[in-house]
Amino acid sequence: MLAGCGTAIAAALAGCAARAVDAEEEITEEFDRDVSTLVVEATNGDVAVEATDRETVLVTGTKQAASERALEDVELVSSHDGDVLELSVETDDGLLSLLDGSALMHLALAVPSDLNAVTVETANGDVSGEGLAGDVGAETTNGDVVLAFEEVTGDVDAGTTNGDVELAVPDSVDAALALETTNGEVALEIDDSTDAAVGTEISTEVGDGSHTIDVETANGDVTVRES
Repeated sequence: MLAGCGTAIAAALAGCAARAVDAEEEITEEFDRDVSTLVVEATNGDVAVEATDRETVLVTGTKQAASERALEDVELVSSHDGDVLELSVETDDGLLSLLDGSALMHLALAVPSDLNAVTVETANGDVSGEGLAGDVGAETTNGDVVLAFEEVTGDVDAGTTNGDVELAVPDSVDAALALETTNGEVALEIDDSTDAAVGTEISTEVGDGSHTIDVETANGDVTVRES
């Protein structure tokens, strides 16, 4: 009997892996308190952050799951400590969730352009950022990281395990760059002295090197180019 149950559960889990997304729900939250540091943590889903001319943080979350019931297993949780806003996507990983298929949530954030620091982490999904200021951290395990800067005003740390990393920075950037991949190619396409430098690891300084740009992947390419 137990063996039969195990077979049934295994079959159900296998079916979940191939099941299409049949349920979707969009949520919107806005945070109007003063924020200078933003921390976003997710597990399954893409995270996109865009800096705009605004004073609040606007979050649009798109939940996706195999069933309406499974949508209830994922939620956006926020905490505010002083000027630090932390957002995390939390999921219920119980047996019913496994049988229904794991729910996920994609996040799209519109944030003020004068934040001092933004840190984004996800495990299974892409991370993108546009126009961010201050210190920027972007990390995923299975996915790509794409960041576009109008100006680099802080330190940048971007990485993934399985995916590509691409940064677009102005040619006037002042930074010490450390770019590395294990299985892939590194291309640095800024500044006359480093134009079209290619390898698996590049360390160099552009301008006065006043900021640091650290980029790493294990399985994928790294590209830093002019914006």
